[in-house]
Amino acid sequence: MGLRQIKVAKYSTNISKIDKLENLAKKGDVSSQLDIGQIYLTEGKYKQAHYWLTKCAEQKNARAQFQLGLFYKNGISVNLDKKKAFNWFKKSAEQGYAEALMEVAIFYKNGWCIEANLEKAIDLIIQSAEKGSHKAQLYLASYYHYTNNKNLSFAKDLYNKSADQGNIYAEISLLNLSDSTDKLLTKLAQVVNITEGISIGDVAFNLAQAYLEGDTVFPSIEACVHWTKIAAQLGSKEAQDKLGMYFLTGEFGFEQDIKQAYEWFSKAAKQGYASSQYQCGKICLNFKDYDTGISWLKKAADQDDQSSQLHLASIYNLGQYGIPQNEEESLFWSLKLAEQGNPKAQYLCANIYLKKNNNKDGLYWLTHAAQNNVEAAQYTLATFYINGTNDLEQNTTKAINWAEKAASRSFLKAQKLCIELYFRSNNYKKAQYWMEKLAESGDVDTQYQLGIMLMTKFAQKHDQVKSLYWLDKAANQGHAGAQYEIGCKYLKGISIEKDYEKAFNWFEKSAGLGFQSAMLKLGLLYKKGLGGVKDLNKSLFWIDKTLSHKPSQPEIEKKAQLEMAMMYGLCVEEGFKNDKSLYWLEKLVEFGDKDAECEMGRLYKNGVGFIQDISKAKQLFKSSMKKGGLLAEIYLGQMLDPIKDRIEFIEMLELKNQLTDDKATKDLNNAMISALKSLN
Repeated sequence: MGLRQIKVAKYSTNISKIDKLENLAKKGDVSSQLDIGQIYLTEGKYKQAHYWLTKCAEQKNARAQFQLGLFYKNGISVNLDKKKAFNWFKKSAEQGYAEALMEVAIFYKNGWCIEANLEKAIDLIIQSAEKGSHKAQLYLASYYHYTNNKNLSFAKDLYNKSADQGNIYAEISLLNLSDSTDKLLTKLAQVVNITEGISIGDVAFNLAQAYLEGDTVFPSIEACVHWTKIAAQLGSKEAQDKLGMYFLTGEFGFEQDIKQAYEWFSKAAKQGYASSQYQCGKICLNFKDYDTGISWLKKAADQDDQSSQLHLASIYNLGQYGIPQNEEESLFWSLKLAEQGNPKAQYLCANIYLKKNNNKDGLYWLTHAAQNNVEAAQYTLATFYINGTNDLEQNTTKAINWAEKAASRSFLKAQKLCIELYFRSNNYKKAQYWMEKLAESGDVDTQYQLGIMLMTKFAQKHDQVKSLYWLDKAANQGHAGAQYEIGCKYLKGISIEKDYEKAFNWFEKSAGLGFQSAMLKLGLLYKKGLGGVKDLNKSLFWIDKTLSHKPSQPEIEKKAQLEMAMMYGLCVEEGFKNDKSLYWLEKLVEFGDKDAECEMGRLYKNGVGFIQDISKAKQLFKSSMKKGGLLAEIYLGQMLDPIKDRIEFIEMLELKNQLTDDKATKDLNNAMISALKSLN
């Protein structure tokens, strides 16, 4: 594509003449060095050509300097080196060599090895054109043809000058300038044998691409599209494929039109163009013409089109588009690609083998895919190293290594695996690093977990402010756990001013999403009237919701049972009974819960909800006290008179001694016991 970079005369390869030229060249004759360099260039002996052209260029021969620049620009027998290319082009241009001026202009236009300067580039192109460079004349003509500085008279004159030197692009551009599209197509269709193996349609398409790249002609989307259409109508399969893609994607101002896209793809596909066959296949599959779609994919796949082979492999693997699942067929196509180094195919092969319990081949391809940076393969390989298999020894270090490779490429599962593996190995610093990475990428669960971690000893630095920051991020994205934790912070005034109303609002949001702990908290706030109106009915509602929540957290459920039990007395005091609270009060007393025993004792003592029964109250307080119920101890102490109830009071003091290890308390109790016993 583009104009030929190196033009050489047809030199005779007469051996005696070559020997004579080499002898003269070795003696430093510039003309001979140039001639022998040209001969070797014609014969494709680029190393020898480079050697003699370098000798000649070092003697300041402008043509040799220019051609040496082409060696470095295009990487001919040397490493591609634009800086060296620019230096040689510049040396040649400084001597006024027309083609070199054009090359230096391109460097200025593209900003290669020098600051981009379009004004300088155009000035150099003008100089090159004035010195007769057909390339510069073509470039300048296209500039006057398609830019805002349009001057068709200048363009025509420059196209003519370039065409007179045999520039085919200038010739067809001149026709384009003079004729309508229909006339242009008619004239171009009559052109044959441009170069062996190249049709006029190919030439038109090359010109279209040149307008896209902007090195042979001035870049112009308008001209690119125009010549692509011309080339497509002249039968260029590459142009037809490109036009199909423009209609498919809506690129370059095209209105997306799948019908038009298919029409152009099918023209190229019928000429055997694999890329278009692949596109035809995809379109047919999307429109449920499965047989035609698979047929096109197979035609492209048979030409080693990798996209088609991979697509077929995937279809057979999943059993899509009316095709029965066929692992062998999928393996056939994916292996073709895998053996050529296609990473996605290697991963697909791995999955098929692993599914067939062929761990040896599965791990072989999984490792290849992982080495080729398939994140899912790196993650899967890490999971194999965690536990090991018969074909792979367990290795936590390698597991972490592969997980980190995938994680560093933002593979979410791998980042989560890194967190898990580092927590397992007690490397909390690394665990926190990956948690922060994942949280910053917007993963809500990790934002919540990081918020929790920053409140614990596992964080690099205990930081309640950052904890609130991440919890707030998650909470505002609807994470119920985070909403609950923020509610707790407002309730207790942790790293933020205590605010019952805000605590209430966050618990309400969390409870509305079904978070069990928040349901219980909301019930308790309604019970106490914190952050909202005191409302025992709503309190009962949320505590009951906590109890009926599935799945249930045992600790939360146990607390809810007790809170429901404690509501019985309050309800009675407010003038109504609640069967559920009575049920749980009696149930927990039956189970021997010290707090429930204390509460029931209080109710019997005061005759609230039960017929007053002092004896039963004392019995319940004693039972609660034996289990460490401090409030029961206080209630019992208030009920007993040391003198009138001396025996019971002594029993209470002896029980207190059994429940404490504090020597001073025991001594005081023993003194009181002795004093009371002495009253006998």
